[in-house]
Amino acid sequence: MQELSIHHSLLTICKQLNEKGIKPTASMIRAKAPFQTSIADAITAVRAFQSGEEVVSERKSEVAASPAERIAQLEKRVAELEAVVARIEKRGPDKT
Repeated sequence: MQELSIHHSLLTICKQLNEKGIKPTASMIRAKAPFQTSIADAITAVRAFQSGEEVVSERKSEVAASPAERIAQLEKRVAELEAVVARIEKRGPDKT
């Protein structure tokens, strides 16, 4: 599995646990994951989830009908990514 899809899957598990009222932990995520994952990956996912990183559904590439539509799609995506970066920067440096 690719690193990004592992992270995405682990964040999805965190979201599912949270929706059930269960606080996500690294050990809980490792138990629920349908694949083997390291404790480091699980901890990273928990920290990302707690920091407010959103689970972004995997998007299939859509071919834009025109360059103007493609530009609009890219501008929207940039705005989404900038919002995520702003939330991460607002949180401050890690205290590890």
